[in-house]
Amino acid sequence: MSDNKKLEEGWWKPSQSRKYHYFVEGRSLCGSWGFPNYDELAEDITTITAPQSDDCVVCFRKLLKRRVKK
Repeated sequence: MSDNKKLEEGWWKPSQSRKYHYFVEGRSLCGSWGFPNYDELAEDITTITAPQSDDCVVCFRKLLKRRVKK
Protein backbone atom coordinates (compact mmCIF):
# COMPACT_ATOMS: atom_id res chain seq x y z
CA MET A 1 0.00 0.00 0.00
CA SER A 2 1.24 3.45 -0.71
CA ASP A 3 1.35 4.63 2.90
CA ASN A 4 3.02 1.39 4.13
CA LYS A 5 0.22 0.62 6.60
CA LYS A 6 -0.92 -2.95 6.97
CA LEU A 7 -4.55 -3.70 6.34
CA GLU A 8 -6.26 -3.94 9.71
CA GLU A 9 -9.71 -4.69 8.36
CA GLY A 10 -11.96 -3.91 5.45
CA TRP A 11 -13.95 -5.13 2.46
CA TRP A 12 -11.95 -6.98 -0.14
CA LYS A 13 -12.73 -9.34 -3.01
CA PRO A 14 -10.33 -12.28 -3.31
CA SER A 15 -9.53 -13.03 -6.93
CA GLN A 16 -11.42 -16.35 -6.92
CA SER A 17 -14.44 -15.08 -5.01
CA ARG A 18 -17.68 -13.86 -6.55
CA LYS A 19 -18.38 -11.61 -3.57
CA TYR A 20 -16.64 -9.07 -1.39
CA HIS A 21 -15.81 -10.25 2.11
CA TYR A 22 -14.96 -8.32 5.25
CA PHE A 23 -11.48 -9.20 6.52
CA VAL A 24 -10.06 -8.80 10.01
CA GLU A 25 -6.40 -9.74 10.42
CA GLY A 26 -6.35 -11.85 7.28
CA ARG A 27 -9.56 -13.80 7.92
CA SER A 28 -13.03 -13.16 6.54
CA LEU A 29 -15.78 -12.77 9.13
CA CYS A 30 -17.77 -15.55 7.45
CA GLY A 31 -14.81 -17.90 7.84
CA SER A 32 -14.71 -18.82 4.15
CA TRP A 33 -11.45 -17.02 3.36
CA GLY A 34 -8.19 -16.76 5.19
CA PHE A 35 -4.62 -15.96 4.36
CA PRO A 36 -1.93 -17.70 6.44
CA ASN A 37 0.74 -15.26 5.24
CA TYR A 38 -1.35 -12.27 6.25
CA ASP A 39 1.62 -10.11 7.25
CA GLU A 40 3.05 -10.38 3.74
CA LEU A 41 -0.30 -10.14 1.94
CA ALA A 42 -1.65 -7.17 3.90
CA GLU A 43 0.75 -4.78 2.20
CA ASP A 44 -0.39 -5.95 -1.25
CA ILE A 45 -4.15 -5.61 -0.73
CA THR A 46 -5.33 -2.46 -2.45
CA THR A 47 -8.88 -3.36 -3.47
CA ILE A 48 -10.69 -2.22 -0.36
CA THR A 49 -14.15 -0.84 -0.86
CA ALA A 50 -17.10 0.41 1.08
CA PRO A 51 -19.93 -2.11 1.42
CA GLN A 52 -21.50 -2.98 -1.94
CA SER A 53 -24.61 -4.82 -3.08
CA ASP A 54 -22.51 -7.91 -3.87
CA ASP A 55 -21.08 -8.31 -0.35
CA CYS A 56 -21.11 -11.59 1.52
CA VAL A 57 -24.30 -11.55 3.58
CA VAL A 58 -22.71 -13.50 6.45
CA CYS A 59 -19.78 -11.08 6.65
CA PHE A 60 -22.18 -8.13 6.60
CA ARG A 61 -24.32 -9.53 9.45
CA LYS A 62 -21.28 -10.35 11.57
CA LEU A 63 -19.85 -6.90 10.93
CA LEU A 64 -23.08 -5.33 12.17
CA LYS A 65 -22.88 -7.42 15.36
CA ARG A 66 -19.24 -6.38 15.88
CA ARG A 67 -20.13 -2.70 15.55
CA VAL A 68 -23.06 -2.97 17.97
CA LYS A 69 -20.75 -4.50 20.61
CA LYS A 70 -18.28 -1.58 20.42
